[in-house]
Amino acid sequence: MEPFFAIIKSSKHVIKNTIKNKYAAIVAAILIVSALGFSAFTSKGHLVNKHKNLSTYYWYSVNSSGQIVAGSQAYSGAKVDATYAEDNLPCTPGNDADCVRGFNTQITSFPTSAHGDADPLKKQN
Repeated sequence: MEPFFAIIKSSKHVIKNTIKNKYAAIVAAILIVSALGFSAFTSKGHLVNKHKNLSTYYWYSVNSSGQIVAGSQAYSGAKVDATYAEDNLPCTPGNDADCVRGFNTQITSFPTSAHGDADPLKKQN
């Protein structure tokens, strides 16, 4: 009778391991599918920022009086897009006044309080 009980004990062990393996496989599959699903929403390569301003402008620093004065051309006088300009603002954070204003063409008359062709940029906190 002893071999009979040994077979029963052995089969119970096999059944428990099989059930544990199935649960582990199900959990692993759920984790993989979840990871793939979440990565679809966070992958930078597949998302397009529709609001990104790719137009380039000549940017000028604005003084505390709201004027653009001679020699205030920002970004070494290069024509850059608004995203670059905003990421590299030449003013201190927390200022509610305009930091820079963008123009399609270079300004030739100073000082000026012209608004510009692009939305003025401010450096927030």
